[in-house]
Amino acid sequence: MSTNAKLWWVIGAAWGLLLLGLGAWSAFSSPPTVRDQSPLASAKETTETVVGQIRATVPTEAFFQDSGYSESTCSLTPVRSGTSAVRTLTVTGLTGMEAATLRSLHGALKGSVLQPGDGIPTGFFYDASNFIVVRGEITEPGKLTVELKTGCRPNE
Repeated sequence: MSTNAKLWWVIGAAWGLLLLGLGAWSAFSSPPTVRDQSPLASAKETTETVVGQIRATVPTEAFFQDSGYSESTCSLTPVRSGTSAVRTLTVTGLTGMEAATLRSLHGALKGSVLQPGDGIPTGFFYDASNFIVVRGEITEPGKLTVELKTGCRPNE
C-alpha cells in the first residue's frame, strides 16, 4: 500500500472517530430538540415554575384555584405510548380587573403575547420553554382561566 493510500486511511479513521465522539457528546449533553425527548416529569417541573409565577402575579383579593393535572394517554409513535397533561388554573373575583390582571401576567411572563394585540386584552399566549404552552383567557366576567399543556411525553 502506498504512503498516499495510508494517509487517506488515517484521515478517514480520524474523521470517523471525530464524528462518533461528537455524536456521543451531543446525545448526552444537548437539550431536547423535540417534545418526545423530554419526559413528563421534566414538563411538570417547568409547569410548576410557571404556576408559581402566575400565583405570585394574581391580585391578593382574587380567589386562585388550581385544579391540578389532568393526564391522558397518548401515542408518541404507532408503537410507543406516552402521557399528556393539562393543568388548569382559575382566578375569580376579578370583576372589573380582568384586563389589568392579564396585563400583569403579560408583564410577569416575559415573551408572552396579549390577544388581541390592540385594545382591551381578552387573553394571552406564552411559550414557557420545554415545549409547554400556556393560554389564558377571560372566560366570563370576573373569571380568568389559564391552561398549561405539556403535549404528549414519554413517561420515563
